[in-house]
Amino acid sequence: MPNGIDVKKFYKSLDTPKNDTGPFTFCTYGGRNIQKRIDLLLYAGIEIQKIRSDFKIIITKGENTEEIVKKIFGNKTPSWLELFNQTNQIVDFLELSSCFVSCSIYETFSNAIAEAT
Repeated sequence: MPNGIDVKKFYKSLDTPKNDTGPFTFCTYGGRNIQKRIDLLLYAGIEIQKIRSDFKIIITKGENTEEIVKKIFGNKTPSWLELFNQTNQIVDFLELSSCFVSCSIYETFSNAIAEAT
């Protein structure tokens, strides 16, 4: 694996088909917003909601994820947004998604994209 990614995280078989029932789901890793730029994904969710309601955005709770969500939405988190506790079991998290999104602006080699791939 490139860039020293810990392959022990990938414990499930790739032969298991993904169950794609339910809304189209975007997932990303939260973290320091200055790097991860989850605010961009949240603003995209606001725009998507104007034309459709059958989607979901799931973000792991990173360093200031909850702070950014509160800054944008106040105390009224939209129904399409879910914050997910960070986990070592990244396969479990990634299996929730229809599409992994990276809005990061500072990662030259994104471990997140490599793991999702």
